[in-house]
Amino acid sequence: MGRMKNGANGPVSGKVGSVVGSSWRDVQYWRSLPKITKKRTESQIAVQKRMAFVNSWLSPFKPFATAGFLNYSGRMTWYNALYKFNHELVPEAEAPDPAVDYSLMVLSDGPLQGAGDPQVILAEKGVLEFTWKPLYRSKDRSSDQLSILLYVSEVHESDFLIGGPARGNGKCRFQYRSDFAGHRAEVFIGFISFDRKKASRSQYLGSFML
Repeated sequence: MGRMKNGANGPVSGKVGSVVGSSWRDVQYWRSLPKITKKRTESQIAVQKRMAFVNSWLSPFKPFATAGFLNYSGRMTWYNALYKFNHELVPEAEAPDPAVDYSLMVLSDGPLQGAGDPQVILAEKGVLEFTWKPLYRSKDRSSDQLSILLYVSEVHESDFLIGGPARGNGKCRFQYRSDFAGHRAEVFIGFISFDRKKASRSQYLGSFML
């Protein structure tokens, strides 16, 4: 909103193009005319509903992606990256057991090397044990930290560990949520650097009955 004392040619008043002159308590000012909002088309409504559903469906994966895509691209937010990689995998409508190929999901990406020959077993009730061979390239460090995400589609919730044991350890025991026992979980892992500036592409380890 622009203000002009007494206006260029006296007090301002009336409409001029896309603005209107007025005064309040002896203060003259210009204000923009209200924009006329057009009625949304069925196509626009459908797109907005689809985006809202995708956002809701991806919500349990956000904790992993927040760290895994933090520095993925200077022109893209972590959520933009999560959406970019996965929106086409999201089911078209809500379903109790949507047909999703979780092996195609990408929850993090970057220049770091992934885990070599990653394995996971149910070590004991409530505990998953992860093992892997430490692999190294020029940007990898022994201090790179493991991230884990378990997703249970039945309840559409996740459990996760961000910044766990170091790459060089080669193993990790993860105590998951007790209410996940008896459910099937999709399991993902990845590495992030100690300073959180780099990440590896996430790895899908399969579906496990907890």
